[in-house]
Amino acid sequence: MMDISIGCLAWEGYTYLSQHMSRKKEIFLTVLELFCISRLIYVIYTHKNGRDDFWDTFMFAILIMISFLNVTFIDKVLNNRFSAFLGKLSLPVYLNQALIIGICVDYFDVHISFSRALVITICAVIIGALVIQVVSEYIIGLIFHHVSKSH
Repeated sequence: MMDISIGCLAWEGYTYLSQHMSRKKEIFLTVLELFCISRLIYVIYTHKNGRDDFWDTFMFAILIMISFLNVTFIDKVLNNRFSAFLGKLSLPVYLNQALIIGICVDYFDVHISFSRALVITICAVIIGALVIQVVSEYIIGLIFHHVSKSH
């Protein structure tokens, strides 16, 4: 119940701020976003159950609300084509890296050193980029084929 209430409060905050934005509020929200991120990173690495767990939920809600506003300096730096490409690439790289490491360890009895991990990561990035390209072209082809059949 609390999560739904916090979500409703975050939505109300988002609605209000998106209609009443100013340069001072953008600066304040950037500072608040950096504070929330650093607090949550601190909590992740030093987590001990305690009374602050309740407030950390609010930190997440505030961070989500600020992120959806898309007005802070961090948003302006990270919202570009390169970041979008890295976002598309991250899941295929993650999945391919696990596959490549599994094959190397299980079938070739290779122990993973730093240099081998670097080679595996490079291979995973290349395979991930190819997977994105092939899957994207296939899906776009299916969409165009479906659209041309319906007309």
